Amino acid sequence: MNNVLVFKLLLCASFMVCVPSFANTIHLKNLSLEDGLSQSSVLCMLQDKQGFMWFGTEDGLNRYDGYQFTVFRHDPLDSLSITDNHINCLFEDQNGNIWIGTKDGGLNCFNPQSGKFKYWKMNDEHSSPLQSNHIRSIYQDHNKLLWIGTLNTGLYSFDPELKGWKHHRFGEDLNYPQAMNTIQDICADTQQKNYLWIATFYGLLHFNMLSGEYSHWKLAADAKNSLSDNIIWDIESTSIDNKTILLIATNDRLNIFDIETSKFISDFYGQDILSAEKATRTIYKLRNNQYWLGTMNGILELSISGDSNLKYTMTKVNAISLKDKRILSIYQDQSGVIWMGSIIGGLHAYSSKKKKFASWTPDNNDFNQSVLSNYSIRSLAQTSDSILWIGTEDKLNKIDLTKNAIDYWNPDIKLTGRYTNYYIWSLFPDNENLWIGTMGLGLFYLNTKDYSYQQWQLMREGSNSINHNFIPCLLMDSNRKLWIGTWGGGLNHYDPEKKLFKQYINNPEDSNSISHNSIWCLYEDSDNYIWAGTFGGGLNRFDWQKQAFSRFEYHIDNINGISNNTIYCLVEDKNKDLWIGTNGGLNKFDKKTETFINFTTKDGLSNLSLIHISEPTRPY
Repeated sequence: MNNVLVFKLLLCASFMVCVPSFANTIHLKNLSLEDGLSQSSVLCMLQDKQGFMWFGTEDGLNRYDGYQFTVFRHDPLDSLSITDNHINCLFEDQNGNIWIGTKDGGLNCFNPQSGKFKYWKMNDEHSSPLQSNHIRSIYQDHNKLLWIGTLNTGLYSFDPELKGWKHHRFGEDLNYPQAMNTIQDICADTQQKNYLWIATFYGLLHFNMLSGEYSHWKLAADAKNSLSDNIIWDIESTSIDNKTILLIATNDRLNIFDIETSKFISDFYGQDILSAEKATRTIYKLRNNQYWLGTMNGILELSISGDSNLKYTMTKVNAISLKDKRILSIYQDQSGVIWMGSIIGGLHAYSSKKKKFASWTPDNNDFNQSVLSNYSIRSLAQTSDSILWIGTEDKLNKIDLTKNAIDYWNPDIKLTGRYTNYYIWSLFPDNENLWIGTMGLGLFYLNTKDYSYQQWQLMREGSNSINHNFIPCLLMDSNRKLWIGTWGGGLNHYDPEKKLFKQYINNPEDSNSISHNSIWCLYEDSDNYIWAGTFGGGLNRFDWQKQAFSRFEYHIDNINGISNNTIYCLVEDKNKDLWIGTNGGLNKFDKKTETFINFTTKDGLSNLSLIHISEPTRPY
């Protein structure tokens, strides 16, 4: 089975154009439900003292060892299981215990030694004074007291050793507003050890842990340098050249609080940053003293410089492969990998040590203002002048790899009827020129220097042209003859010197004819046989001397036969065996014995549909 590893298998139809990376762009790895993550909304995360990563989702607590996930969920029959599956916050105490704040199950504590959970809820047997089972934040101070923020019911202090509780509510003069008693985040005051900074949904609190007294800042519409929004999601205290400031993530934008002057700063955004990019949900200080902000439209990077007069610079982080731009949590682990959790996109991981690629997409380009015309990439080809050509559903894209520049081409043809796009379905290079197959507009030969072209379309039966305008695959063989796979017209052959077309179509009464008229892929092997993979008729081998096809079709009673009649791709290895991607798994074909070996999910494939296999270096 190890022979499968010779090839890189593409199991889905999404493509990305990649070239060597430049600065300010990161390429992400995504971990999703398919990798074992319990749910796609990752609300919080941490790395424990043993090196495990913990991820809290809306449906389960996940522990990740670098290879696989272990998921903890509530079990009604197990009193030592976690009490709720919706995880809001995580905290590791000084003893290595993991404290978990849940949405409806109160406060939980996981003991890594026993692997069991203990909990405190409203009206439980532990006699906790909790008035809400919705825990939003957890923090441990220098005296090992835990501080627990809740939804609507304020702040609690808890001594895990003495089992003592104390309850604090805020806004007595305002009749204890629920928003002010929704405690979203808690952090230490690094200048005054008996004080905490507290983020609420009604402004910022500076809380004295000994007396219970506090100061309160909120939005003041008529006051300059006030907080820009009352809903605060995250706070981070930091010191720059002996000057301590507070970073505050609000619904509106990031605020920076100058503790010495009690003034808020929030006007440091550039004009290129959108409103959704300002709405900040999380702040994380990286090891390079940069700050990453998770927003409702991607990631921003904050740089702080200067001495008495600090300078703030905000730039966008171009995160390639980000499945969801609404970032809820960020964490940098001990190895330097940065983890990001989003609302529906699962987990994303970035390592600067693996920063090798950058990309063109319709949204952005790592190098200049030109972007790819469409997400749906149908074909790729590189001509002898190192130009990369990309066929999409709306035009032909040209990337000059020496200049990192994109240009576009479409034929000067007016679209009529049902054809609304120049759908480029297949490409094949001819030195510096290009053969182009389309969906509906037939076949083109493009002179890439002056963009002149020749077009062939189905005109009438018996004419010297192609017999179908839908062309999913092309091949120029070793004799410089062009093979054209059509979607319904069988296989076409074109001799450029004689300018003659010939068609090979299925004849139900002739077993030596091609088995099916929809051709999905073409390949010439080292013995100069032409192979055609069809969409429903299996695999065909064409013998030019005999002008006949040999068919290899799926039969349920043939255990040594091909596994499926839909053929997506094929390549030949150094032993002259063919590897065939089908809708029923991967097949290895021994041309000497004409037998197949089938590989499925039981052999490690993630699914049975293989649309592309990259070709190894051929020995001939």
